[in-house]
Amino acid sequence: MIEIHPNLYVGHQGDYEHQVKGQDGWAVVHACKEPYHRQLLGYGTRGAPKDHADYLYAERGNRLYLNLVDAPRPAYIPKEIINKAIAFIHEKLAEDLKVLVHCNQGESRSPGIGFLYLLRGTDVLPLTSLDAALAKFRQIYPAFSPSGGISGFIAANWEEYGLPRHTSTMEFSPRELMERAIEVMCDSICEPREDRKASPKVGAVLIRADGSIQTACRGELRDGDHAEYTLLERKNPNAKLDGSALFSTLEPCAPGARAHPKLSGAERVVLARIKEVWVGIEDPDPTVDRKGIKYLQDNGVAVQMFDRDLQEIIRKENEAFIAQALERTAAAEEEVEEVILSELEAPAAGSLFDDLSREALLEYITRAGIQETVASADFLRRLARQGLVQASEGAVVPSGFGVLLFGKEPRVVMHQAGLLGTIHYPDGTEELHDFDEPLVLIPDLVEEWLRNKLPSVISRDQMRREDVPALPFTMVREAVVNALIHRDYDIEGAKCQLIVDEDTIVVMSPGPPLLPITVEQLQSFNAPMLSRNPGLHYVFARMELAEERGLGIKSLKAQAEQAGLPLPKYAFNSPYLVLTLYRSPTGAVRAIWEETLQSLSTAEKTGWEWLTTRDVVTSAEYADAISVPGRTALNHLKHLTEVGLLRRTGAGPSTRYEVVR
Repeated sequence: MIEIHPNLYVGHQGDYEHQVKGQDGWAVVHACKEPYHRQLLGYGTRGAPKDHADYLYAERGNRLYLNLVDAPRPAYIPKEIINKAIAFIHEKLAEDLKVLVHCNQGESRSPGIGFLYLLRGTDVLPLTSLDAALAKFRQIYPAFSPSGGISGFIAANWEEYGLPRHTSTMEFSPRELMERAIEVMCDSICEPREDRKASPKVGAVLIRADGSIQTACRGELRDGDHAEYTLLERKNPNAKLDGSALFSTLEPCAPGARAHPKLSGAERVVLARIKEVWVGIEDPDPTVDRKGIKYLQDNGVAVQMFDRDLQEIIRKENEAFIAQALERTAAAEEEVEEVILSELEAPAAGSLFDDLSREALLEYITRAGIQETVASADFLRRLARQGLVQASEGAVVPSGFGVLLFGKEPRVVMHQAGLLGTIHYPDGTEELHDFDEPLVLIPDLVEEWLRNKLPSVISRDQMRREDVPALPFTMVREAVVNALIHRDYDIEGAKCQLIVDEDTIVVMSPGPPLLPITVEQLQSFNAPMLSRNPGLHYVFARMELAEERGLGIKSLKAQAEQAGLPLPKYAFNSPYLVLTLYRSPTGAVRAIWEETLQSLSTAEKTGWEWLTTRDVVTSAEYADAISVPGRTALNHLKHLTEVGLLRRTGAGPSTRYEVVR
C-alpha cells in the first residue's frame, strides 16, 4: 500500500488482510463488493437485495463496506457510493485515524477513490486538465490502471470533484497554448556562430494564476538567451509565479547542462514555483534526454507532453539542430550536480571493455553505418559520448547500459537483463527459451526461434525496419524491441517476456508507462514521444530496429489495420506493461472473458470479430460490414455496449460506437 496523502493509504485486499486487519488506529474503506459487502449483508444471490437499507454501502464503526464492482461502464458506478467514501475518509482523517482504501487488486477502484479525494479535499493535484491531474496522481500511485467504469466516471465527474477549489482564471485550453508556443517558436532568432552549428528554435508560453499569458522565444531580447530565461528572468524578474503553468517546445535543460554559475532551465522553473510544465519534445541529445523532465518531476512539478502531431511540427522545424545534437560536447569546467535517470548510467561493477561482445559491437557498427572499427579511439569516444563506456583508473569501463547492449553475458552483471520466451502449443505442450544475449542481438534471435518453431502461422518477415509491406511478424519485432528499450531496468525482479499461444502474442515489459504517458494514451495509439532509456533507444534507432523517436505504437496500429487484424491491446498488470497482439479476429473473440463471450449470439460474435479491427464505427458501417439489416445492427451494438465491449458517444446522426480496449 502507498500513502498518497498524510495518513491516507491506497492498496489491495492483501494489504488489509496482512497489515491493517485487527490493528488499532485504522479506518478502512472496503472498495469491493466481494467478499466484504457480501459477507456483511449475507446475501447468496448474484447481487445484493436492492431493498436492503445497506444496498449501496454499510458503515460499521471505522469500516465502510461498498457495494462496488470494477464495472466496464461508468453507469454502474453509483455517485452516492463515491461521495460516501470521500466523506468517510474526510471524517476519519479528522479523527486522527489512518485510513486504508482498498479493492481486490489495488489498481482501479481504490486508487480511483483516492484520486477523487485528492481532487476534492487537497491541492495536491493540478486542475488545469484531467490528463495533468492523472499524470500527477500516477507519480504518487504508479499502479493506477482504471477499468472502463472507473475511468469513465472520473472523466465525466472530475471537474465537479475539483470544483470547490477550482480557480476559474486558470481554466485554459492546453491545445491552444501548445499551438501558441509553436507559433512563438517560429519567431526564434538564431545567433550567428562561426562554427555554423544550428541553434534550436524554442517557444515558451506562461499562463499565470490570474489567467494572463506571456510568451518568449529563443534570442527574442538577446542572442543566445533561452526562451525560459527570457520569460522568467527578463520579463518577470520580480513577479510571483506560484501556481503558473509553462508550455515549452523543448525540454528545459537539466542541472549540469550549463556552465557555472548559470542556472539550467529546469532549475529556474522549480525556483519560480511553477506547478505544471508542458514539454514539446525531449532534448535530442540522448546523454541528457529526459533529465530536465525528471528534475522537474522530482521537485514536485507536474509534467505533460505536447500532442503527437504538434511534436512532429517541432521536430521538423528543428531538423538541423537535432541532426547535430550528438556532436555537441559538454563544456562544463567543474563538477556540477547531475540528474541520474537510472543507476545503469554508472560503470558496471567488475566489468571491462573486453567483457563486451565483439559480435554485438560489429552488429552495431554494420547496421548503423559507422565507419570506425571496434576498439578504435574514435569508436570509444563515440561510445563515451553516448554514455555507454567511461574512463576509470586508466581503463575503459562499460556502463550498465553498455553491458545490456553489448555485454557477452549481461545477466552475470544484472539478472533482469534479456527476454523470456514461451510458446504454448495447441496440443498443450510448451517450449521455453531464455534470450540472455546482448540486447542488440536479441531481435534477430527471436525471429529465428519463432520462424523455426511456428513456420505455418507466423509471417517470416525479418525483424528489421525495412521498406517492405507490414506483416504480422514485423509487429512482433516492434513489440519486442519496444519492451527491451522502454522497460524499467531498476525493477530487478522482473524480466521482459514473450508469450505465444494459438490466439495471441503477449509481450510483457516491467514498469508502468513512463510518466506522464498513460495506458489510455498508448491504447489510443497516439501517445506523445518520450523514452525511458534514451541511450538504448538511440542505438536501436541507429540500427534501424526502432523508430527514430517515439514508442512504435502508430506502426503497430498501421500494421494491424493493413493485415486485417484486431488492434493490439495495452494494459498494466503490476509490475508489467502488457501488450497483446491478436493473431486473428477469431483469436480476439476467444480472448474475451468467458461470461461475456457466452452472452453473444453467433452473429454478434461475427460482428465483434470485425469490430476488433476498428476504433470507432457507425451503425451503418457495422450493418454493411456484416451484411445485416439496420435494426439488427442497432440491436447488436446495443448489446455489445451493455456488456462493456463498446462505448456509445454522441446522439442521433452523430452516434458513434467506440471499441473498448
